[in-house]
Amino acid sequence: MYRGVAQLGRASAIGTLADGRQGRSGARLSMFVYILKSEKDNSLYVGSARNVEQRLENHNKGQSLATKAKKPWILARVEKYNSVSLALKREKFLKSGIGRKVLENLLD
Repeated sequence: MYRGVAQLGRASAIGTLADGRQGRSGARLSMFVYILKSEKDNSLYVGSARNVEQRLENHNKGQSLATKAKKPWILARVEKYNSVSLALKREKFLKSGIGRKVLENLLD
């Protein structure tokens, strides 16, 4: 599905829902935390989404105020979670001071 995806949280069988979204049949959808790297200045951006490809496309089209000035972006890392709350906690951590240091080590 995504190159370099790290699966975190509880394991689950992933399938495709009728509308094309990925998720467990009859259960919650997977959530992803992604790290983008700017090709312009090598800066990093951390975000979360259910559809990482669509979010990357939006970032590269300049549809996000936070990333518009530093496009184009490439995916540096994607982590998969089976819980929205776990994904949001991870995103918040990676945006913190110590999380940024951890992030630098993950991407080395």
